[in-house]
Amino acid sequence: MEKIKKIWDALINFLVTYDSRKMSELIAGLKWEEVLRNPFVWLIGLPTLGYMLYRKNFKALIFIVSLGAFLYLVQITFPPSAQTIPLDNLLRFIGGCLFLCILNLYFLFVRQG
Repeated sequence: MEKIKKIWDALINFLVTYDSRKMSELIAGLKWEEVLRNPFVWLIGLPTLGYMLYRKNFKALIFIVSLGAFLYLVQITFPPSAQTIPLDNLLRFIGGCLFLCILNLYFLFVRQG
């Protein structure tokens, strides 16, 4: 029971520290050039990608690419501070999320293999 309490406290602490405003600032400050130049991304990412291609685990690959696309979508549509979101950006975000959800659901349920 004590272990569950520690996990719950850690989760609450994470949610308090990283609220939606802080997360949007972190995502807006994400520099893709620095991420791609980081050697740890390549040391961990390339072997993982190669293993997934070798094992033909395309569902996981599509999910990982979808997470990257979602981060990019959040970065280009939401303003970095607590400003209002323009309607065209909101519609672009909703459309992109809908596309990513449909793509993942298609590969998860419809396309077996």
